[in-house]
Amino acid sequence: MPELPAALTYGYVVGRYLLAIGDTTRDDDRLPDPIAASGTVRFRPTVAAIRSAGGLSPVVVPQLVTATLDDEGWLTDTAGSRGVWLVAGSYDVSFQFGAVALAPFRIFVTPDHTERAPLDLGAETPFVPAPGEVFVVNEAVRAETLAARDETLEILESIRDAGGITGAELERSVTDLVNELTADLYPDAGYDVVVILGQSNAQGAAVDFTRALEPDVDPRRVYQYGATAKDNPRPGAGQIMPASDPLIHRWTQTNTDGSAKLTKGPGLPFARKYAPTLDRGRRLLLVPAAYSGTGFNKTNHGSEMSTHWRPNDLTGVNLYESAIAQTKAALLAAGPGARLVAAIWVQGETDEVTAPAAYRDYLLALIDGLRTRLSAPQLPFLIGGMVPEGVAAVPGRALIDGVHREIPSLRPYTSFSAGPSGKFIDSGLHYSAAGQEDLGAALFAGLSAARANVPNPPAQVTTLTAGAPGSAAVPLSWSAAARATSYFVERKATSASTWMPVAETTSTSITVVGLTPQTAYDFRVKSSNTGGTAAPSSTVSATTLASGFVLSDLATPATRAYGTRRMHAAYSGPALRVVRLSDSTRMDVPFDERGDLDTATMLAWAGSATVSVETFYDLTGNGLHLTQSTPTNMARLALNGTLDTIGGKPAPVGNANTFYSGTFTGPSLYARGSSTVCAVSYGAATANGRLVSETSSSAVAQQYVPIMANATNSALVSQRITDDTAASVAPDTATAAAFATSTLVQITSTDTGSAFVKRVNGADAGTVTYTRSGALTLNTFTWGGLFRNGTFGAPIATRPIELVAFPSALSSADRAVVEASQKAYFGTP
Repeated sequence: MPELPAALTYGYVVGRYLLAIGDTTRDDDRLPDPIAASGTVRFRPTVAAIRSAGGLSPVVVPQLVTATLDDEGWLTDTAGSRGVWLVAGSYDVSFQFGAVALAPFRIFVTPDHTERAPLDLGAETPFVPAPGEVFVVNEAVRAETLAARDETLEILESIRDAGGITGAELERSVTDLVNELTADLYPDAGYDVVVILGQSNAQGAAVDFTRALEPDVDPRRVYQYGATAKDNPRPGAGQIMPASDPLIHRWTQTNTDGSAKLTKGPGLPFARKYAPTLDRGRRLLLVPAAYSGTGFNKTNHGSEMSTHWRPNDLTGVNLYESAIAQTKAALLAAGPGARLVAAIWVQGETDEVTAPAAYRDYLLALIDGLRTRLSAPQLPFLIGGMVPEGVAAVPGRALIDGVHREIPSLRPYTSFSAGPSGKFIDSGLHYSAAGQEDLGAALFAGLSAARANVPNPPAQVTTLTAGAPGSAAVPLSWSAAARATSYFVERKATSASTWMPVAETTSTSITVVGLTPQTAYDFRVKSSNTGGTAAPSSTVSATTLASGFVLSDLATPATRAYGTRRMHAAYSGPALRVVRLSDSTRMDVPFDERGDLDTATMLAWAGSATVSVETFYDLTGNGLHLTQSTPTNMARLALNGTLDTIGGKPAPVGNANTFYSGTFTGPSLYARGSSTVCAVSYGAATANGRLVSETSSSAVAQQYVPIMANATNSALVSQRITDDTAASVAPDTATAAAFATSTLVQITSTDTGSAFVKRVNGADAGTVTYTRSGALTLNTFTWGGLFRNGTFGAPIATRPIELVAFPSALSSADRAVVEASQKAYFGTP
């Protein structure tokens, strides 16, 4: 005989659902009337119930139970009885209340759920209604309440007109009455706060309207927290009260009799659009903080001098600071449920005389400052445009209008809303009342645009590569990242775990300096913009070389360099080309593994012969080599097989006719606008002799001489510039000694474009100012004199030790690196 299933057990489920409660202000009992929900509730079992056991196997029948809600919102069964009996087990419950559908949820029914202790479905429901969809206000109640308000307002105004009540008392009475009449209409769920900033079009100058005929703004939904004006303060400032035009701004516009002028701004038109979007129980609180006739340009008003909106400028009357203080006070008065939702900025006419770049900087600082000081980093900032006809008529306003339109691309959560055309007064200076209505509506639309203007961080940096390292520097380069406006470079020793910031740059390359020789480093780069910072790039590594490769350790690459030591890690060519005078055989002398001139190889090749330098190779790798083809004009490097040295370092020996030159294409040092030349020389100089010069291969007039011996006193270091017409641009003026017999000297000459700044042995040697004029056509570079139009002259007759030229004025850090390196290597004082 087949086994019968166990007896089924049941549990009892009840529930009631209401959509809203409504009441009239005339009910004596003040008890709310419920508005019941209507619809169906479905219970679908998650496990089938066993209904019979006939035959060889049980028969399983799933049970879907559908219940309804009666006219009071109670759960009823098919017979119309309140509550339903369900087989014990788990059920997925779903609702359909007209257009409102609630998400399904699960309940567990047990035999313990009896008529005396039922399962309350309402308590089990995860009921989170969407704003404005489930809880609604009874429109009949609202109309009745507003009618009562208007009737009472008329009575109070008639009393005031009869002289029985003052304006301040009237405003307080109306506020108290409205609060009492509508206390049950809108439960207090907090305030949405909007601050209004700017000048007259933010405050409102329009007078072509009648307040009684204005579109209605629900007084229980729109309030203001007025500003305190120094001149002609208005009642209600510094407290929350119903909003009406004119709002209580920082400046009071008055009639000739001293009474407040009835004007309209964009605040209430904005509120008319915003208030219907508020969640149930929430209210809009305007913070009117505008001040007619003000801007970042300082202006005087009444008893207040130098009014302005400049952040971080505490001189005069700072309206930015007062607006922040007013907003903070409004938020405090509004209570813990308040939230700052937007800032409105309508301004620009006063700054038609302000440079656009300065205005942009001020406005960005104001936006950033508001967000920081008010703890609202994503505060929507809504810019309203000036009157279009005024913008078109005044060039300065057009420039400021361009800045307004640019701001949304410079800061997230900002928008620009153009004002209407054809709706203005005062020759296009101010909006009319109709224009303010349109501007307020445009600003409300701009709120959605600002909220949608979310940060858009840049793409990640890719293809980061490290160039040839120096002893204390590593060059980095990478591909531009989409949307990036700057890059953050970071480094760490490979053995370390903490990344250190190097610099922020707008370039896609940088030389990281200040590193330790013979150390392994890791590098990475992060792209950034106003929308955020991207993830770091992949890491690249490089190991610095032993000390001595000075040009590899600089942020500014050299244009040309000559000498007897390897100065750049990336250079792998020879140092010199020498001539063995006994047979005119030539040899390119390399560097040894330490970066010094490979004198051992050269001397082995020279034997007992004398060797002179024919070519100084450009050690930057730029190919700007200097050559001397006449043997008697060459500098000697070995005499009868013995190396010429100073302090143990190779030191070519020149004579009165020794010079090395080479023509070039491209810009000269002079044409680059600024330059730096660092040289090491030895011995007494010939008066008027040029150590370094740029001249022409086809003319004799022009010359650019950053280092020379003074024509009067050969010991003094000087300079000279002469243009194509032989007119003097910079004179031979000198005060500091540099050249002396049997003495090494290090000289730095920096041309800033308007002055030569001299340094001797790392110390200041005076500055000579000059004014650039005329043209200089230059294509020949000479070390040791002047070589122009094929003729040599002005020899300096010192020994050519080392020379480095840079195409710009070196930073003090880079200059110090070069000077220290030359001093350390050659032993200059």
